[in-house]
Amino acid sequence: MNKIKKIVVIVIIFILVFMLHLLYFKLKLAKEACGIIAWFQEYIKGQEYFLGLSYALSFEFIVFAFFKFKENRNNALKVAMGGSLFAIMLWV
Repeated sequence: MNKIKKIVVIVIIFILVFMLHLLYFKLKLAKEACGIIAWFQEYIKGQEYFLGLSYALSFEFIVFAFFKFKENRNNALKVAMGGSLFAIMLWV
């Protein structure tokens, strides 16, 4: 996968997770808040967007780490084997 496709996928995941959190908050307050804009004002006033950004960034990092793992799968295996061998040598 080339670099531009990876960036697009990561950005789409970020936006999707942030929008899902926004939708979750809207549905959670749908019964309590009356009016169309009341739930969004509550979202901003309660600073819930920070939680949405946190979720979005964590999922974005998961996707980024997965792409990096796929790129460096062989190197990661060698490092893990070396680290395991070193740990065994220190144990004994």
